Amino acid sequence: MALPAQLQNRFLPKEPTRQAGFELDRQVELLLALSRGLKQPKSQALSLPAARRLFDLQATLMVRPAPRIARVFEEKIHEGLWVRIYEPIRAARPLPALVYYHGGGFVLGGFDTHDAPCRRLAEETGSIVVSVDYRLAPEHVFPAAVEDALASFRWLVSHAGRLGIDARRVGVGGDSAGGNLAAVVALETRADAVRPKAQILVYPAVDFTLASPSIESLKSGYFLEKSTIEWFRERYLASASRLDGRASPLLREDLRGAPPAVLHVAGFDPLRDEGLAYAERLKASGVPVVARTFGSLFHGYLNATRLRAADLAVARLSEDTRSALSAESAA
Repeated sequence: MALPAQLQNRFLPKEPTRQAGFELDRQVELLLALSRGLKQPKSQALSLPAARRLFDLQATLMVRPAPRIARVFEEKIHEGLWVRIYEPIRAARPLPALVYYHGGGFVLGGFDTHDAPCRRLAEETGSIVVSVDYRLAPEHVFPAAVEDALASFRWLVSHAGRLGIDARRVGVGGDSAGGNLAAVVALETRADAVRPKAQILVYPAVDFTLASPSIESLKSGYFLEKSTIEWFRERYLASASRLDGRASPLLREDLRGAPPAVLHVAGFDPLRDEGLAYAERLKASGVPVVARTFGSLFHGYLNATRLRAADLAVARLSEDTRSALSAESAA
């Protein structure tokens, strides 16, 4: 990936890949070609420990080194639930905060897979970022992750003063499965005395029926595949209904009163269309939404910032998050 562009192009087809009006970034095309050459196994073809080790490795291979920040430490909310707290440099207290839920299909991932993105978000937004190590399936099936997500947001609000946080500017956010949890928390806390300031959703999984067109049109060939999504769904939901609004927030009847949303999706992501549909439903419910499609990118680009297009997309995510958590943004 460090080769000059002219040499990189020798490994690529003459014509770029296009689908639904989007054109795949050439660096991404090279990464896909390398991945195919390595014949990396799919998560569902591995034992659970092996799948987790592979995900841990893949999450760090293509991410830029994290920026220096003031402090990182961990706290226990209750037995079995911990958070890792990232404090930015040179920031006057009290600070806004973002409760962050990592991706990984509710089965994979943890503190370390999303350490670099959380450090970057803390430094670039000037916010305290609180990463949540929620319980994973299949050891802990739905709604365990939802319960942990809610508990961590409410814990942070109740401890805001001690941590130097402005409780009026606490947002929830996450990528993929974590985006699902952030969306669910944003809805489940509508009656709370202190609600999220904003919801930051990065290529969120919001519909476990897998009914969106892009699930089929992009079902294979772009890292996240439909068969893997189905594998995640079986382990997370177990016997629970995929129609449950705490699993599929897109299917909730009423989205009114949800906090303002930042919603970013990727053009070559099977979850693209359900993310865009969720943005439209939020708008139709009177919720302010900043929706962006990064057409040349793929599911997982948050952890691929050595690619120029992904790095720019994450920089825009930081800008949108900082704006959403600012004192002047809509409540």
